[in-house]
Amino acid sequence: MWACVSDPFDEIKVAKAITESLKGSRVVVTTRKVEVATMMGAAAQMITMQLPSDEYCWSIFSGLAFRERNSEECKQLERVGRQIASKCQGLPLVAKSLGSSMRSEVTEEEWKDVLCSRFWELKDEQTKTFAPFSLSYYDLSPGGRRCFCYCSVFPKDCEFEKDGLVHMWMSQGHLSGSRNPEEESEKCFQILTVRSFFQDFEVDYDGSIKISKMHDILHDFAQLLTRNKCSTMRVEVNMEKAEPPRVEKILHS
Repeated sequence: MWACVSDPFDEIKVAKAITESLKGSRVVVTTRKVEVATMMGAAAQMITMQLPSDEYCWSIFSGLAFRERNSEECKQLERVGRQIASKCQGLPLVAKSLGSSMRSEVTEEEWKDVLCSRFWELKDEQTKTFAPFSLSYYDLSPGGRRCFCYCSVFPKDCEFEKDGLVHMWMSQGHLSGSRNPEEESEKCFQILTVRSFFQDFEVDYDGSIKISKMHDILHDFAQLLTRNKCSTMRVEVNMEKAEPPRVEKILHS
């Protein structure tokens, strides 16, 4: 059984999800934080998973970046591509994001520009974590960026119903400059999907994507990008008064 734990943390909801799906007496907790294992009283039983190798990340990266290239192009770009793949630091999601974005970069010089990007030189730990996704994000069209950032208003682990999300983008005017906003919104969803901004797909009878989710890290990235425009707050049932954080201009709350 699996119970997903994200912000905002609700211990009653999590406990209910666990008990409802119980089939045995063992619980496996997966986390990126050692503190969680300690809090669960399972530090002595903790199994630390090793990060995948650079070669594994290269296989993911090259499988996406070289998908529509001939053998000569792949050979020419492999040296630079392996250097870019080494920036993934063993993280498959980063390899997927970078590999997907590099499909649109044609020449070796464009690949070298990515390799030498200033994003890799960021010192702040938070922004450094998001560096690979920043490269994919800023390669999007302005409308695509707005559509991605809009997803920050939803809670983590939210299931996005594709048609509903597309119509919300249209209602917000994120692609209002297009002659056919609905067609452009559909195209935008496909681009974000190809670049691994969405995952965990449920498909319809015709094979088209019906429902998707966003990885927690990408959701955090979207919230970072909209920190001066969106406010997220947790409201307790018995809270008498709650004030949103003060930012210059809140567009969504």
